[in-house]
Amino acid sequence: MSNERDRDMAPRVLVTLGAAILVGWRIFANNPNGDLIVQAGLLTGLLFGLLLLGEYPPFGTAWFWKAMVPICAIHLAILGALWKITVETAPLKLQFPTRMLYGVIGFVLVLEWWACLRIIAFFSPNIEY
Repeated sequence: MSNERDRDMAPRVLVTLGAAILVGWRIFANNPNGDLIVQAGLLTGLLFGLLLLGEYPPFGTAWFWKAMVPICAIHLAILGALWKITVETAPLKLQFPTRMLYGVIGFVLVLEWWACLRIIAFFSPNIEY
């Protein structure tokens, strides 16, 4: 029992440590590339390592791949949009304040998580629409 709990806790600890490092970097960095890395790291780590941790379909099944392909495509599109915004605003020396950056990340994360849960439910063999 203890081994299962330790194994379930390990990804959460890693995500928390990674997020703490990125948050610290963002506070002390005045570089747009730091913003991009923080956005990508927090969105990816928190979405796949924390929020969707208990929601994944069984690995190796067709259901897993049917759900994960659109989820990864949506995630890559969101990261691409964030990259485009960062690249376009870098020559203007325009940078989000730290609180605004984290607010945007949180808002996008909640919307993406909601969409991912809908995709997983749509491809689930147990739920009928």
